[in-house]
Amino acid sequence: MVTKKGFIFEVLLIIKTLNMSAETTEKSNLTLAFEQVKNLNLGITLEQYIDLNEVLYTLSINQFSKGMKEANEIHNKYNNL
Repeated sequence: MVTKKGFIFEVLLIIKTLNMSAETTEKSNLTLAFEQVKNLNLGITLEQYIDLNEVLYTLSINQFSKGMKEANEIHNKYNNL
């Protein structure tokens, strides 16, 4: 059973953690890529812009999948110790 004091401590810890991550969070490479494309002012059509976004989306999904695979390998390695 969680006491009121324990619950308040957990909530404060979560808030502190969220504040810390908000302060230290940097923009992802994908966010930077979208910003760079926007700042280039390429003068492309909406259709071309959508195609470009699909390329960036595909790259981000592939990078995410690669990172998850590596994270799972690390987890499995240390989980079996």
